[in-house]
Amino acid sequence: MNHPVYAVLLLILVAGLVALGVLAVVRMWRDPGGRTSSQKATPPSPMDDPAFTELRMRYAKGDIDRDDYMQRAAILGYPMWSGPGSAGSSPGAPVPPSGGV
Repeated sequence: MNHPVYAVLLLILVAGLVALGVLAVVRMWRDPGGRTSSQKATPPSPMDDPAFTELRMRYAKGDIDRDDYMQRAAILGYPMWSGPGSAGSSPGAPVPPSGGV
């Protein structure tokens, strides 16, 4: 006995699997690292940056002064507190983001 209903259901199932496969390939092609959008938006921690770690080590050893440290940290993308009342703050602490919530 020939059942056309089963043939149609099988065709729909195969078409759905093919569509999912194409979608997966397109997503992998567009983002080969496999990161999600929330992971992309999060900047790396200053403590994970080897250049910033080296800068902190040089400052700690006394190879560079505070002004040089602050300038180089800003060049690396880690601006430091430099306003009034920052004398007691740690020079290794990045400035918190300003604005919005």
